[in-house]
Amino acid sequence: MIISALSFSDLKHPGLLWASAFGVGFLPRAPGTWGSVFALVIWWVLIGGLEPSMQAVIVGVYFAISVYACHRVCRDFAVKDAGEMVADEVVGMWIALFALPNTLWVLVLGFVLFRFFDIKKPSLIGYIDKNVTGGLGVILDDVVAGIFSCLTLWGLVFTFHELGITVF
Repeated sequence: MIISALSFSDLKHPGLLWASAFGVGFLPRAPGTWGSVFALVIWWVLIGGLEPSMQAVIVGVYFAISVYACHRVCRDFAVKDAGEMVADEVVGMWIALFALPNTLWVLVLGFVLFRFFDIKKPSLIGYIDKNVTGGLGVILDDVVAGIFSCLTLWGLVFTFHELGITVF
C-alpha cells in the first residue's frame, strides 16, 4: 500500500486544488479512473459540443495550467507523480475525445481506450512516464495516451463511415 505525502487538508494549496481536479483525486480507490470520469462528464456537458478550434483552446489552456500546477505540487510537496494529481487524466481524456462526435458510444469507447493506454503505458507512453520528470512528466504521458486513444477512435469512426455504418 502506497501512502501519499498529500492529504485532503492540503487542498488549500492552489496548485494541488487544480492538480487534483478540485479534490476528485482524493476519492478512494483508483483516483485516475475518478479523474477520467470527471473529465468525461465535463466534456459531455460543456466541451464536446463546441467547435474543434474552441476545444483546442480549452485543452491547450488546461494543459498549460496543469503542467504548472503539477510542477508546483511536485516541488512544494516533494512528490513525483502522486495519485491524487489527476489533472493529467483530465487533459488526456479530453485529448482522447478531441473533435469526435459527442455521442455516448464515442465517450464510452474513448474512456475505455484512454484508461487502457494510461494504465498499460505501451511504447512511447511508458518511455515518457519513466524518463520525463516534473510537472511536464506528470502530464505528458497522459497526453500521449490521449493522442493514441483519439487516433484509434478517429480510425474507428472513419472505418464505420466507409462501411456505411451510422455511428453518430
